[in-house]
Amino acid sequence: MEILFTLFIIIFAAPAWLPIIRNRQLWPKLMQPLIAFSVSGALQLVFVNGVAMKLFLLNYSLRFAAIGVPCGILALVLCARSGASSSARVGVVVSSWLSLAMWLLFITLH
Repeated sequence: MEILFTLFIIIFAAPAWLPIIRNRQLWPKLMQPLIAFSVSGALQLVFVNGVAMKLFLLNYSLRFAAIGVPCGILALVLCARSGASSSARVGVVVSSWLSLAMWLLFITLH
């Protein structure tokens, strides 16, 4: 099951990271939202793999979400306030919403 969740987390990060990987540059105006989103995604990976390795229980999802959800919301707010074009920030916005949906799924699973 952890492989499936890990795969979903990586797929959800693709809209944010693929334009950057293709162009091989990080737009300065999107650096802060992308960092906030990446922290949320990294926490999801740590949580899923930690539960799979039995380092902690699924009940810890709220503790991880207490950091991950605000990071996802921060990414959305920073995207809205950045001066980047709407086409450039669409990937970070989509990935942030998908990340928030994943956090809600983890919270409801416990």
